[in-house]
Amino acid sequence: MSFFSMRTAAALVAASVLLVPAACQNMVASSGVYYNFGLADASNKLLLANIVRSAKGYPNYYSVVGDYSASSSASASPSVSIDFPIQAFEEANLDASIGPSVSSDRNANVSSLETQDFVRAMHTKISPNLMAFFIESRDAAHIHLVLTLLVRSAVVTFKDYDDIILDALDLCSQRFDKLASAQRGICRNFEYALAEITCDPDVFTPKNAREPLVRLLNDPTNRCAYSQFRAFSEALTLSGPRVRQDKDGGLELSFELAEERRPLFAKERTGVVLRSPAGILQYLGEIVRDSFSRDDPWTPSLTTRGGRSVPIFLVKSGSHGGKAAVSVKVDDREYWIQRQDLGEQENDFSYQSLTIIKDFQALNTAQDQLPDSPTIFFGTGTSTR
Repeated sequence: MSFFSMRTAAALVAASVLLVPAACQNMVASSGVYYNFGLADASNKLLLANIVRSAKGYPNYYSVVGDYSASSSASASPSVSIDFPIQAFEEANLDASIGPSVSSDRNANVSSLETQDFVRAMHTKISPNLMAFFIESRDAAHIHLVLTLLVRSAVVTFKDYDDIILDALDLCSQRFDKLASAQRGICRNFEYALAEITCDPDVFTPKNAREPLVRLLNDPTNRCAYSQFRAFSEALTLSGPRVRQDKDGGLELSFELAEERRPLFAKERTGVVLRSPAGILQYLGEIVRDSFSRDDPWTPSLTTRGGRSVPIFLVKSGSHGGKAAVSVKVDDREYWIQRQDLGEQENDFSYQSLTIIKDFQALNTAQDQLPDSPTIFFGTGTSTR
């Protein structure tokens, strides 16, 4: 070998050695992102699978996705690549000129949550304090969605019901420009939401009661009942609801009317029934079941910040052609929800609904309820019943 060739070879070796730290840093930074994507996708798949199971009448199963077990080896190669053989992960090829090639086999650790404490927590109604905490962390774009998923039924005085609806109409006509964009969206669609109500409110006067009451039933299988609840919840969202737990542990919800704040459930026999995390999942399952069995195209909807009515939860079946945000197989059939692209009009509230139920599942249960169970591997298999 000539002196020139020896110098060239030495330079190439030195270059490859210098590139190794940079390639490793690139690999570590990217692997953290893909790790996070994998956990998110696995969690969303488990949630969607349980919702579809509920729609089919199957039992639900709860799991916790933990850290990854991994084995890796390194060798000289013109590129760096990380291979995650998990359904959510596509192979990431990170060019690094002459550098190491690191091959990692990773599998998500999944533990069963079928414990008495966890299942009891899943079926325990959300507390008023937790509801207040959650609503305070949301903007006006999602308060009506939180109310819809969380509130099973409510009883209010007819006067409060009427005042909230009328004040929403007045607010939209008199103060539209001062509202947040999400509230303006509700205003653009509010008269349409009212027009969807095709039956009289469920007004009743209990014995010895001083004034009539209105019962609002949030039933996703009853178009009339749901349309009344939707109009009320969106009008309440416009009034800026505030929620807290009172001294007796009950729900204290107030609304602003003509620059004066007053309680909604102050009168006797008024109040609200909240759902549990399992109840929210069942609610979404009812929407899915009916969407596949109804002949008419109606589905429970809410208003977007763009002023359009879109479904609360919309699940499609069959091939998604790369349009799915989350997809899962149940009974050898693929079910999926559509991806939402930034800058585009919202197609539905499906992904936001998944976020809300995921958060309530986590907030309504405790870490000490997690079981000490053997780890199983969650690979590229499909979800079944």
